[in-house]
Amino acid sequence: MKSLSPIKTYIDEFKPEIKTRLNSIYKIIRSHFPDASETFAYQMPTLKGKKNLIHFAGCANHIGIYPGAKGITFLLS
Repeated sequence: MKSLSPIKTYIDEFKPEIKTRLNSIYKIIRSHFPDASETFAYQMPTLKGKKNLIHFAGCANHIGIYPGAKGITFLLS
């Protein structure tokens, strides 16, 4: 059996409604940064190129998305 990535494991720890939203966000981010490596930074799932591209996190009452400089450039284009 193939083990889940650390980010997928992180997502799986949430309640179903949050998990669904985090999975959607993760898939969208992954589709735009397919070659990014996965890590954790600031205790959040992070996709990284040479530098951090984008962080995201599930919280009690919201989901946070924190783009790095390249992520902001992408979002504004």
